[in-house]
Amino acid sequence: MIKQIIFRRTTSLSDELLTINFSDKINIIIGPKGGGKSTLFDLLASITNGYISKNVISALKEFNLEFLRAIKFNNETINVTQLGKKTEKEKITDFSERDDVIFQDDPIKKNINNREDINKEKTQFILNLIDQSTTVEKLIEKIRVFYNGMEMMMQMNQQSKINWTNSFQIKTISDKIGLINKLNYDPIDINQKISNDQRNLIKIIDNSSAQINQLKKFQQFNFNNVIIDHTFNEQLNKDLETLIENHEKLLLRLRSRELYVKKISKMITIFQSSYKKVIDEIKKNDFNIQGLKTYEKESQDYFKKMASTIVNQEKLFEELINQDVVLNFDNEIVDNNSLLSYKIAPKVNLNQEQIIEIFKIVLPTPGSSISDISKWLSNLIKKGGVKDFDVKRISKSISKNLLEHVQVLAEGKDYNTMSLGQKSIYGIKYKFNRSIDKILFLDQPEDNLDNFTISQEMLNLLLNKEQQTFIVTHNANIGILTNPGKVIVADLNNGEEQYYEAIIAKDANNESASAHYLEGGVQSLEARYKKIKGER
Repeated sequence: MIKQIIFRRTTSLSDELLTINFSDKINIIIGPKGGGKSTLFDLLASITNGYISKNVISALKEFNLEFLRAIKFNNETINVTQLGKKTEKEKITDFSERDDVIFQDDPIKKNINNREDINKEKTQFILNLIDQSTTVEKLIEKIRVFYNGMEMMMQMNQQSKINWTNSFQIKTISDKIGLINKLNYDPIDINQKISNDQRNLIKIIDNSSAQINQLKKFQQFNFNNVIIDHTFNEQLNKDLETLIENHEKLLLRLRSRELYVKKISKMITIFQSSYKKVIDEIKKNDFNIQGLKTYEKESQDYFKKMASTIVNQEKLFEELINQDVVLNFDNEIVDNNSLLSYKIAPKVNLNQEQIIEIFKIVLPTPGSSISDISKWLSNLIKKGGVKDFDVKRISKSISKNLLEHVQVLAEGKDYNTMSLGQKSIYGIKYKFNRSIDKILFLDQPEDNLDNFTISQEMLNLLLNKEQQTFIVTHNANIGILTNPGKVIVADLNNGEEQYYEAIIAKDANNESASAHYLEGGVQSLEARYKKIKGER
């Protein structure tokens, strides 16, 4: 606690000092506009945190004052030489983050959601919900299954020299398993059958083209020279249009079939190459025929298993990124302290972008091709390994996406719907709750508050505080009804008494400074009282 602060008057040749004494309870700072109230406030608040604001030094210097030291009630001294220096911007940042300072433009009085500690509380609230949510547990398990599948495919790629990324080009499990069952065939034989398949399709197309050409020639023959037959002509044109339309469909089917069989051919070559390599290795080592047959069976089972894995990986990937993941929460309010509480909507969606962000935590990111599973696997193979499956990091990533869905309640009311005045009083209460055992500094806490709120709520807060408190105010209820231990008048333009102690009660000759600055004078106070009483 600060017992006194001492200034030196720089205009004095004899090092004249100006000393201000304080109470260990409530200290009220009043005075005219521009009198130096905020300068004294900033000085007191900053020296308790180990620095002095450069703006305070400049303001005091303008009025020929220089801060020397502060003395605490335990006789400990804070000398100016012990203090660091901060800019005005740094000072405001410091005041905003502290719980023992409430200043005029304090963001705590406008939007409590911007507080770092509030966001920490909201994040912890979400993390607690995540731990209890079965839908989050299922989501993490799905991601784990996908992660394990990618890791397995990468390892298989390294062991068998198969580029498994190509396998995602075949779309159904029946295609893949059907392909595996042909492993005993010679790829040349299979490719020959594929070529025959293509030739047969081409013959069909050629026949269709020949029919069309014949019909067109037939159409060009002038039958009308023999006999006019409109019905025949109309039907002929319709049949020709139908034939052309069917022909175009056949062409599309041929192109689709060509792409499909090329994929089959490519996959067979990939699998057969690996399969043949291992078989040759067995033969080279003089394995018996029975061993070869056993390996052949095991190899087919292995490739079937891989085919199933590929399909499941693809299905899971599509499921995770192509539709919103719905997370369910119990819509319960959880109190983190006596003033504020939090709640979240019972259902919250995670979109593709948010799921991809989780993927990035456990898998190397494939650049811009994030919606192509083969690119993820290709990049994973290139990087040579997966990241750790860190559930805590995944939960933290999910919590970041849920922050905007958390509702802050101030004593049970939705904070975002409150008026500026209501937000102000709750912001002040918030810091009061966290400033226990600290010196408390308040610069015009009455801003945005009506006098009824001040008398009903603010006074109770102040009167119930045990620690030393410094308050700059223009409000009579705060300045007088808090029963301050000291009243300090700040009037830097007064060359004789720039900072001096005043009393609340009227002395024998003059009204008090409190009456003058807080009530507008006793005469104004009496005039208001008469009007309220209905007197003239």
